[in-house]
Amino acid sequence: MKGNMMMAGFSFILALGAICAVQGAERKLEDEKGGTFSTPDNGGRSYIRSGRSDFAKDNFQAEATVTIKGGSGAGCAFFGLGKGEGNANNYMEPTTAPSVYIRLAPSDFGGGSVTASVNGQDVGNASVVVGDGTHRIRMTWDAEGKRALFEVDKDWDGKQFKSDSEVTINASDVKFGTGGKGALFEIDKDWDGKQFKADAADVKFGNDDARLFIGGANGVKFEGFTSEQLTKEDIRKIEFGENFTNDPSAGTWLPVGRPAKFVESLRAGKKLTIVTMGTSLTGGTWRWPDVMMKDWLDKDFPGQVTLFNEAVGASASSVGPGNNPALSGLGKLPAVIAHKPDLVFIEFAVNDAYIPYKISLADSKKNLNTIIDKILESNP
Repeated sequence: MKGNMMMAGFSFILALGAICAVQGAERKLEDEKGGTFSTPDNGGRSYIRSGRSDFAKDNFQAEATVTIKGGSGAGCAFFGLGKGEGNANNYMEPTTAPSVYIRLAPSDFGGGSVTASVNGQDVGNASVVVGDGTHRIRMTWDAEGKRALFEVDKDWDGKQFKSDSEVTINASDVKFGTGGKGALFEIDKDWDGKQFKADAADVKFGNDDARLFIGGANGVKFEGFTSEQLTKEDIRKIEFGENFTNDPSAGTWLPVGRPAKFVESLRAGKKLTIVTMGTSLTGGTWRWPDVMMKDWLDKDFPGQVTLFNEAVGASASSVGPGNNPALSGLGKLPAVIAHKPDLVFIEFAVNDAYIPYKISLADSKKNLNTIIDKILESNP
């Protein structure tokens, strides 16, 4: 994956709470014992979290190798984004909001399931169970879409990552704060389930809402951390997957029934400008935008929506009727942007597939991304 490295190996400092001194100076995670973080065997859950607390604002991909060796519920491993604090009222799981994470269960608990959780609420399971063994886990975060894709390479062979099990979380309802930057990691050894304690060497980075964290108990072991910042193009290449039917066999999951953001804005009483662009399906005889206004928006949100329809019959993303590029999707961009829209509906797929227009699938995708990017740049 191309992108700028945020950290290589996650530089960190071990701060072992009030009962121990700092165990060494800042170093790379792999410098000591192969860069290993082993949890206690006594069933008490421990966590290690990043000092940087604003991960939610950037696209990124983070990985770690986890070894799970049984131990029933206490042998679960956790990996995610949020405060990274255990909750004494929930078996010390990292449910303290905000939190977006996966729980990897050992073979003797839940059949080795991989479960996604948001603020302590389990929201779905991956299609493939994992259980005991050494696995490579990966989290990909889409900062703009507020989506987290968790993948697991079961029984990882130490070579190229191959996803065997995955689960997608829609984290649009999770409220992350923003904080400073850094690469400090802390450990509260034998955590007592109360407030996180760190040595005086702890550095304050501001709001601690959006940290990367891992943890567990019963000898769950993590090693080989990496984190890479991703671009918008990187995110577009990743298949997050959507499963609105909540069918576990699909291998991915997104919440069912959450309204679109523009609907939430309308319900909050806000006024919106909507622009539609596309082919005759949008601007011709059928004119579904007019039906949408008459049968829905004007009834449910009277006076709140202003609609502009910039669709042109026989147009495509880069071809206009009569070979007039000014009437294509790209050509109509200035008119669309001039309306300063809050929401834009784009529809060119059918005519882009019209053979005489000679628009390849790659070109169609490129044109669509260009249209989206230009609209976002003009009115973020």
